[in-house]
Amino acid sequence: MGSEYWKNLIPFLQKTMLEHGTIDERDAHFVRMTYDPQEALDIVRIQCIGEQV
Repeated sequence: MGSEYWKNLIPFLQKTMLEHGTIDERDAHFVRMTYDPQEALDIVRIQCIGEQV
């Protein structure tokens, strides 16, 4: 699956889910898109456990 498959995910989260209250605006910043496994790990470390990379 490439970026073409996922291209509508962010707009769906930012618009539809926020409008319906199924995601809180304060939590929307947690969504990140990457194809780099190391970048994904870094995001988890920084945002979820506060570890600096």
